[in-house]
Amino acid sequence: MTIVDFENNKIGVVSETRILVDRPYIIVNDQYIPFVMHIYIEEIKDEENELVLTELGTEIMKDAND
Repeated sequence: MTIVDFENNKIGVVSETRILVDRPYIIVNDQYIPFVMHIYIEEIKDEENELVLTELGTEIMKDAND
């Protein structure tokens, strides 16, 4: 699944999913993102096979890459 930000810019691709301490995470570019709708994930577009991050989710990815 392709990961895009709230402005539709491609961020990466989900490499795997894991459950850690009773919470699901997606792993994108070696960064763990909590799979929490409305906090980090804006929308899942099944037909496009895309997952859209919220502004906060996008900031987490930017902070991890700096």
